[in-house]
Amino acid sequence: MLALGGVASAQSYRLDSLRSAATRGGDGLASLTLAEGYRFGRWGLTQSPDSERVWIARAAAQGQPEALYLQGCAYLRGQGVKRDLTKALTLLDRAATAGYTRAARTLVDLYSDTTHRVFDADTRVPINWPKAHAAARLGAQQGDASLAYYLGWSYRYGRGVRASDSLAIAWLDTAARHGEVRAQLLLGDIYLQGTTTVVPDLDRAARYYRQAATHPYAQIEETTAGRVGLHHVEQLPRAAFNHSLRLNPFWPWGALELRYRK
Repeated sequence: MLALGGVASAQSYRLDSLRSAATRGGDGLASLTLAEGYRFGRWGLTQSPDSERVWIARAAAQGQPEALYLQGCAYLRGQGVKRDLTKALTLLDRAATAGYTRAARTLVDLYSDTTHRVFDADTRVPINWPKAHAAARLGAQQGDASLAYYLGWSYRYGRGVRASDSLAIAWLDTAARHGEVRAQLLLGDIYLQGTTTVVPDLDRAARYYRQAATHPYAQIEETTAGRVGLHHVEQLPRAAFNHSLRLNPFWPWGALELRYRK
């Protein structure tokens, strides 16, 4: 009984300390921690979605980045509040600017949702490539590999920014070194084809395709290293074609030979 009483006392002490820090000290992290307690029923608190939303809102008002993100998502989807895209975008932008990369990824998805697969009609905003690029830069500078890939992709194809092969390769290489398979595939594609400013380099192309082919994504999805480079292979001279096959054993040889002969 003494042990149980001690645990209860410790929980009460911690809860009192959190409330004091959140209310008197304006501590956003303490407010967010209380919201988490109401969400999962921790520290003797009863699960309460309403109380959770109250403390998330308080943490967001105190500038806590994760709370800004959560509050932005609530306004985006109308969860416990009236849907308001303007407020949602403002909160998500504040969270991304504060270094919360999930907010940056959400903004990129919102502003570049060309296929309408990420968000439904009620939560869709007009496509805005410059804003998507700006959000991606915020996250990429925090070390997010997926957003570094998006930056490289946007520089490669001039989405929201002037096209630049050098900047595209720099950001794609950053993402590729952190295991981002899409960056590895796109780099392989760039060096296989070449561009107006990049000379084809089959050794580099093969190296990036090898990296991508070992990734589980390349096995689960149809996007294998071979398929990505496939539609460019028939444009290569026979010597270059054979060279690329020797360097990249992961490509589907039979399919490549068939495509080349056509």
